[in-house]
Amino acid sequence: MEKSDSSLDDLVALQVLERIQTIHRQLRSHVVRHDDHTLTRLQWMILRHIGRTSPCSVGDLATHFDVKPSTVSQMLDRLERYGYVVRRPGVNDARVRIVELTAVGRSLIDNVKSASLERIKSALATMDATQAQALLPLLDALARALGNPV
Repeated sequence: MEKSDSSLDDLVALQVLERIQTIHRQLRSHVVRHDDHTLTRLQWMILRHIGRTSPCSVGDLATHFDVKPSTVSQMLDRLERYGYVVRRPGVNDARVRIVELTAVGRSLIDNVKSASLERIKSALATMDATQAQALLPLLDALARALGNPV
């Protein structure tokens, strides 16, 4: 593929970024409320990460999100108050705090995932079959080009 004009490349890149951000915002907008609790973006990301890596330490979370342990602890205070996570002393070192999802936290993640899948399926149903089938390979190619093997 021949390299096009730099300003055109910049414009296309910006448009792709804006569309990805819009899609993410639309998917996230209706699912971060649960039992009258509104989760911040960071709280939601922490909750999802714990769901994928549970159990994990507060230090691991701080490193993963490149924030101070005190910031993670503040986020976890709220998540724990809402009943989504529990913190326990580490087995080998009581100073280390281990974080795990509760059944309520797992349920929230599962419900959000289901709601997001339904929104995506509904949106894909508005496209013709050719458009919907072409979307996945294009997204895979973009993910690979960004360094995330699919």
